[in-house]
Amino acid sequence: MANKDVFQSYVMTVMRYDASNVILKRILTHIVNANQDFNEGVKYKGGVVINIDEDLFKDRYYTFEIKSILMGETDKNHTRVKKAFRTLQTKIFEFDNKEEQDYFAIPFITGLRITRGVATFRMSELIYKAFVDYTKGYRKFEFELSLSMSSGYSMRLYELISGQIEPLTFEIKHLKQIFKLENNYKRVNDFIRYVIEPAKKELDEKSPYTFNYKTNKKGRAYHSITFIPIYQPQFRDEELESRDLQKKVAVSWFLAKNEKDYLVHNFDFTSAEIKQHLDLFKQASNNLDLIDFLSKVKPRANRAKNPKGYVIASLKSQLKTT
Repeated sequence: MANKDVFQSYVMTVMRYDASNVILKRILTHIVNANQDFNEGVKYKGGVVINIDEDLFKDRYYTFEIKSILMGETDKNHTRVKKAFRTLQTKIFEFDNKEEQDYFAIPFITGLRITRGVATFRMSELIYKAFVDYTKGYRKFEFELSLSMSSGYSMRLYELISGQIEPLTFEIKHLKQIFKLENNYKRVNDFIRYVIEPAKKELDEKSPYTFNYKTNKKGRAYHSITFIPIYQPQFRDEELESRDLQKKVAVSWFLAKNEKDYLVHNFDFTSAEIKQHLDLFKQASNNLDLIDFLSKVKPRANRAKNPKGYVIASLKSQLKTT
């Protein structure tokens, strides 16, 4: 697998689920990556993801090879992977935005089938949207690094802290809810000892983003934890860092405002998605009448199952002939 920066919605980053099963967490990370590829119009040629499709109700159907989920680990008859998928099928995923009075609880996947080393399953549109809804923010992290971590808690804390500059404070109650540990570690010291400290140790040893932390009291009881992000450039993928530095230049330097606005208002591209495809849009802006091309593509894109992916694929195809 080639390393890449993966974009994950903040909704998914703080969604409540049990991350103690590292195989389960890897599956979720692969789904995040697969959804990103789907929106980019990537055509699969083997690897973990074989196919993604959608039905009339916009539910997504995934076909995964399960061998790569193991990261080279032994798993006779894929026992651990099967258990992780069954857990996803039975677990309820929750998102609770109290400010907007928006709450949902839904099974993560349905229709699971595993045969000859391949898993197929369905994801509801609601869950899919939670993965790709960047309107409430997002986290960016290295795909291969996340998969290489030995603990699901390390993976989740890496996602929370990656790319952050300012300290992040979470109520301990809320953090335990995110990790589905409401009924575990009644003593805060145990939660720190068995969840926070092991994750910090792993991030210290291999991640470009780790943290220090401090516990905060409210009255006599511990109430919250403040995470202070620490950037460790020696662990950053050099090639990804080079690409990132190029993309950190504002989008407006490469795209006229009317071009960016056209992508946003006609195809619902977010600023994060535009930055994600900045090299492609820059090349298209330099070599094509971008708005004219997009206006001609728009009717076909609107009929496509994946309009954004259709736009990306059309631009790539057109630029090859230019």
